[in-house]
Formats: sequence, structure tokens, C-alpha cells
Amino acid sequence: MTAANIFLLPDRACLLTDTGKYNDAGEMLATGRKVASSERHRVAIATAGIGYLGMDADLARWMDEQPSQAALLQRLADRGRALNSELSELSAEPDSHHRAMPLQMFVALWHAQRDQPETYIMGAPGSEFGPSYTPWTLAGVAEVISPRADRSLYPHPGFDPRRDGLRLIEAQRAYKDERGAHRVGGQAELTEVTRDGINQSVLRVWPDKLGQMIKPEVSRLRRLLDRKKRGP
Repeated sequence: MTAANIFLLPDRACLLTDTGKYNDAGEMLATGRKVASSERHRVAIATAGIGYLGMDADLARWMDEQPSQAALLQRLADRGRALNSELSELSAEPDSHHRAMPLQMFVALWHAQRDQPETYIMGAPGSEFGPSYTPWTLAGVAEVISPRADRSLYPHPGFDPRRDGLRLIEAQRAYKDERGAHRVGGQAELTEVTRDGINQSVLRVWPDKLGQMIKPEVSRLRRLLDRKKRGP
């Protein structure tokens, strides 16, 4: 489970992601951005599941080609279905390092008509959005935090996306999947969508090595949690 977080703040919509790309065993094979953005339409989309290097750029080009924000959102399900089918075919190739996984999308935007930040999810059948989610629908959410972490680190009143977001994603590095592997690595990246535009920044570069398993800095995680419990 790669880091794919989306949350809504009063003045911005935020995505918090890592950049690691892993095989089924949990070894980091490559790094690459997982967020596609369109400054023109004030929309940023993070993807989770399986992907390919350059998928963010391909999706961003498609986003910019849309005539309006409304058209982009209306057509996103069809684009998602096509992309999910393409990724499934890639995972079935003999040299693939990945099993098929449903595409999940996390959509952060500044709404053109309502003049406010909004956050949504959209995904293929089998997405980890819960039993009440209908595949390929654009569903509004206040937050989705994945993988899980200590609840005290989740967005809250006064949450600073840079300071507190870094604490959150550092803690997510400690999470192990069903195979006992850590899957949050490469870089911690924050994407903020506001009325003024889209800002993307690197919060942390981790010392992870290609071809190796992720090894979280346990002592740092413990210090972060202890500091959070003590307060600012």
C-alpha cells in the first residue's frame, strides 16, 4: 500500500504521496511522481494501485486537453476505465513485477463555479474505498488516509499540511502490508490546490535504495509520535 492521502482544509485541497514504485515482494524498483496536475483547470489527481513511469505526465496532458473543469470531471470515469484496462494488460505480461490491482484516483481541486476547495475519490471495482462506494463514481470526501497511522496524526483543526503532513507520512512508513513489507518510500510530496493555483513541494527525501526493501527509520518515527503526544 503506497502512500495516497487526500484531505480538505478550509483554504485548500491537499494530496500527500510518496514516489516509490514496488514489486509484489515490496522491493522499490523505481521512483516517480504519482500526481498529475492541470494548472489550467485547478485540478490535481493522485493515482494508486499499479502504474507506469510517466503515467502522471500522460494523465496531465489529457487533463489539459479538456475544454473545462466540468468536462474533465464528467469524462474522468471513462478515462479511468481505459487506464485501468491498460494497466491490467501490463500486469498480465510475462515480465511484469506486479499483480493486477484496481486503479484508485484521489482528486483535489478548486471548484471553478463554487469558488472553494473540494476533494473526491474515484476508483475501479475492488478499490479500497469501502463497501458503500460505487465504482467509477466521483464521490466527495473530507479525507482519505492510506495507509493507516496513529489517529492523532490525522488532519485536525489547525493542521499544517507541511509540518503535520510530514509527521503523518513519516509514520505511514512504519506500516506493513499483508506480506510484511513497507511501501512508503522515495520522497514525500505535498500537492496543494488553492484559488491561486497548484503548488507541489518535496517534504522529505528518504535514503531508500532501488532494488531493496524499504527500511523505515524507527527511531525517527518514535520521536515524531512522542512529540505529537506531548504537543507542539
